[in-house]
Amino acid sequence: MIGLKSLKKQSRLSFEYSYFIRYNFIIQIVSVIIILLCNSCNSDIENSSINLMDNQDVSFFDVFEEVRIVELDNTDGSLVAQISQVVYYEEKFYVLDRKQQKIFCFDKTGKYISTFSQQGHGPGEYVYVSSIAIDVYNKNLVLLSPPTQQLLVFDLDGNFLKKLNVSTESVMGLNKVFTLNDSIYLLTSLTENQLVFFDGNKKTVIKKDFPLPVLIPQLIPVFNTYQLNGRTFVNPALSQVVLEVTEKENRLHYSFDYGLLNNTDRQISVLQDFFRDSPDIHSLRRHELIRSGGYLNHELIKVMESNRFIIKLVAIENSIKHVVIDKTLDETFVFDFFKEDIVINMHFDIHQDRYLIAYEARNFRDEESNKEFFGPWYPFYKADYFNKSILSKEDTSLIDQHDPMTDNPFLVVYKFKE
Repeated sequence: MIGLKSLKKQSRLSFEYSYFIRYNFIIQIVSVIIILLCNSCNSDIENSSINLMDNQDVSFFDVFEEVRIVELDNTDGSLVAQISQVVYYEEKFYVLDRKQQKIFCFDKTGKYISTFSQQGHGPGEYVYVSSIAIDVYNKNLVLLSPPTQQLLVFDLDGNFLKKLNVSTESVMGLNKVFTLNDSIYLLTSLTENQLVFFDGNKKTVIKKDFPLPVLIPQLIPVFNTYQLNGRTFVNPALSQVVLEVTEKENRLHYSFDYGLLNNTDRQISVLQDFFRDSPDIHSLRRHELIRSGGYLNHELIKVMESNRFIIKLVAIENSIKHVVIDKTLDETFVFDFFKEDIVINMHFDIHQDRYLIAYEARNFRDEESNKEFFGPWYPFYKADYFNKSILSKEDTSLIDQHDPMTDNPFLVVYKFKE
């Protein structure tokens, strides 16, 4: 076991992680669960070995065919403090600002349309919203409020329709919401079970799935559930598979093999033992858990998929790697940065199966604090998510005139090659 410096026990917990300290957790080895789930399944995509030590020469234009900047209106009533999530649907952007607890709606050019903001305890009001989703089956906007474990449903014009109580046996630390069909909601959870299936018509939880191993809050897979062409996929914590999930069954979508950088059963067991016995489970930074030959050799920190590409961000000891799988050409690329010095960071999400949308994330730490917090991964988090050299003259001018202190954040919309 690697010696790691313990920080003070009184360190402040983040809002979503505060649920962890109150409850006991189901201790199960995720790899056993995955084997049981997938023994009789065929995968969609053939397994192949990936060398995470590669650093290939990959251009932005190997993956994307165009990029554009969307400047969000800077008018009274539309001022965004900090973007937490963007959803793009029917040529409109729905923007969640967790800091202000507002949802803004802009058209495809960034023109302001309306605001959803109803904090409180009455009908149509919420305490805190962590995630939003478009219910494409019923043409609604769904808000997830974790403190009250409620879903609030609005039409796309902002009219309140209903509030649903997600009753569970314990506080689940709910984090994100997806819709599976016209009645079933999928909720990602930070405690006990990674996925919760909720029937909105019956108003009951119909399934909990993927019990978490021993609590390791740094490795909760918040960004490893996604949707593509009406199907929903998840990479469970500490596993090397992606599964298609429904309320009835799970099916292997694909598995991945990192050779010598695979995590061993022994490493996972030692890591779980450490967190089972440690009084300071929040004291370690994420990068301190990733050591070749130590606790873990790698961590899959984000996975996304478009019609043509699978994109994974994989953390290893000294860097965060892009793993891009071209399903059409059956090729895999591993690299640190695109040739244009662009990275796909945590603020990217795929929309409508063909757009990758990023947003300006305002970082309130100073540079020295960032270096200490991110450690060897600092170059990745410091890198840009766009490059002016690939922008049009109009977009370049817009960026040059942008003042992050007074102007609304802007969006960067990438279109995948098909």
